[in-house]
Amino acid sequence: MHLRNKVISSLFLILIYSSLSGQRLNWKSLNGPMGGEVGDIAVNSKGHIFVGLYKGNYAYAGLFRSTDNGISWERMNLPLYEAQIYSLYITEEDHIWVGIHGAHKVYLSIDNGETWMIRGDGFFGPSCWAFIKTKNNTLLGGDAAYGRLYRTTNYGESWSFVTSLGPLAFGIDTNNIVYMGTHRGLFFSSDDGLTWTQIINNISVSTILIDKDNNIYCGTGYYDQGNGVLFSSNGGISWSHLGLSGMTVLSLAMDFEGNIYAGTLKDGLFKTTNKGQSWLQITNGLNGAGGGAGSGSGGTIYINSSNLSGSGTIRANGGAGEVGGGGGRIAVYYDNSTFTGQATAFGGDGNSRDGQDGTVYLNKK
Repeated sequence: MHLRNKVISSLFLILIYSSLSGQRLNWKSLNGPMGGEVGDIAVNSKGHIFVGLYKGNYAYAGLFRSTDNGISWERMNLPLYEAQIYSLYITEEDHIWVGIHGAHKVYLSIDNGETWMIRGDGFFGPSCWAFIKTKNNTLLGGDAAYGRLYRTTNYGESWSFVTSLGPLAFGIDTNNIVYMGTHRGLFFSSDDGLTWTQIINNISVSTILIDKDNNIYCGTGYYDQGNGVLFSSNGGISWSHLGLSGMTVLSLAMDFEGNIYAGTLKDGLFKTTNKGQSWLQITNGLNGAGGGAGSGSGGTIYINSSNLSGSGTIRANGGAGEVGGGGGRIAVYYDNSTFTGQATAFGGDGNSRDGQDGTVYLNKK
């Protein structure tokens, strides 16, 4: 399963529908979009909501738009109709960039999703997990599974390979310093993504939040075990822990009052009103949304080894059933390897629909 930094694994997109009510958030399920898992969500300056789906039923995978706060949805006609959407990015001009799983290209719309242009010359990553645009109009994007970062200075007409770091998430501060969360930790660049310096290591950084004062909040964990939220007020020179210890935090957001919300992999949604001194778990209205009967997914395998050896198969395949289970997640980090086997995360066979393949990430430390 591709987790992404804003994933909601459900048949219905769930959004806040009223703000504070006795300090409690109320939630409601919207009328779709129905189908696969939510890979990313983006909102333009007009309040139009764009949702990218992947996996699940191909009839519903792809990019959807709502112009009425989620009451109704329409499917966007991307060049690749059954696209598995991993990332969405809307610029200040309301241009929409879309990263597709397995497409080896990215898409751009400058008319609110009515028409699309392919922007893939030189972008050789199988998928695009995240985008960011700098103040100098340089665009960065890359594939976290295969560890590839690309850069364009001509708005996607051509891309150049930068480094074998793959982005899980980006952030940018008011000084045009770009931060990139990866499976290896957090990196920053002060030259529009040409060079990178590591400032967090030994843990994945899956989401980045930067406030108006350039304070940095990082959610930790992805395939590996997370450790809550890390915070820096000095550009990453030093870090403090803001709580949610032992939790994998895949998304962070801040409201207009400065309250911070953290979406976790297994523990639900949390809110802090005091910069992490305490957290409140939000459950009001966040009930699980059901789906069709299907088989189990392949689960997660995480290996961190100095010397990887042996043979055979590391397997996280989905189960068979009426609807095949999705392939799981395999992440292997090693210093030296003589391993002669293979790693598989295939989707399971299904009578009505096969499961989608998962992700395999093999990386020398």
